Amino acid sequence: MWHMSGTDYLALSTSKDPFPYAVVIRPSQVTISRWTRSGDLEIMTVPGTENYRDYIRDAAIFHSRIVKVDRKEYLMEGESMIPSPPKIHDLATATSILREVIDSANQKFEMKSDYGGLFVPTCFNSSSLEAASKSMFVDVEKWASVPVKIGYVAPAACLAYGLDRCENLGRTHEECTGKHESENYILFIEYEEEYMHLSIISAEYEWGSFPSVTEKLTQVFGTRGSEDIRKRVGPDSFRQQLLDYIRDFIDTSISGREEYLQRKDIRAIIVSGDATVHRITEIQETAKQAVGNGAVKVLDSILSSEVVAYGAAIYARNTVLKPHLWGLPPLDESIHDEL
Repeated sequence: MWHMSGTDYLALSTSKDPFPYAVVIRPSQVTISRWTRSGDLEIMTVPGTENYRDYIRDAAIFHSRIVKVDRKEYLMEGESMIPSPPKIHDLATATSILREVIDSANQKFEMKSDYGGLFVPTCFNSSSLEAASKSMFVDVEKWASVPVKIGYVAPAACLAYGLDRCENLGRTHEECTGKHESENYILFIEYEEEYMHLSIISAEYEWGSFPSVTEKLTQVFGTRGSEDIRKRVGPDSFRQQLLDYIRDFIDTSISGREEYLQRKDIRAIIVSGDATVHRITEIQETAKQAVGNGAVKVLDSILSSEVVAYGAAIYARNTVLKPHLWGLPPLDESIHDEL
């Protein structure tokens, strides 16, 4: 456990130094972001190497063949399911590939390994997440003793829009409290060149977390695949295929979970990715139509290419301003988090 005196916390919270960095691993690049003490967001990028891009492409291909049954993962081989899928690459190789880009970022921006968060794409499995962690946190013993957030990109996107607060999902005070408390879900779409990943995220306010309830990855509707379909069948037929795919995902997700997951409780849609504004808008509008509950809102005030970096930086900032979230003593009550 990391221990620090109240005086040390005060120094951190009132320091003029920027808050820690958050690192986001993207399919073609690494994004580094942090909040300054004046409330400005700094975002920097480092392009991935060829090996880096190939690794994430392999991860997407591998992930598209994964099925989950009773919380266990299986790899599809034809019509057969193989338990305990093998890793994409051995851990040492994967760590080396990712560390090369992280080291490049350290040198380019003189980061000095001042990290508060690491977020990886939804196509990463547990072995890829471990490789990413080892690539960034070389001194494992040091980073095991300080607060840091490690996870997938969806929670960062949700935090960017303040969805850790029930009222930001369009609920009334009564719906957010007491016996009338409602379930709240977010449809998160990661829309990248090689894949589209859909997930229904639960907003768990008691724990301040955003766990994934159900998810699905397809290479067919990534930006590359979408353009191929659009050219082959035309924009209208493509839009219908996309609508059918997202609607089927939602229907399948709800089936068997009606006791706690209902269509009416999907309150927000967030799309993350580097596609053009026109293509992102198309995904947003189609997803809203697929949810079709009359209450869901498309959250788009933050650029889709920056929404994860935005939320990731908040998580990194919270390691300083809200240490109690990591089981550490809270800051002095006279210190205010007004950013």
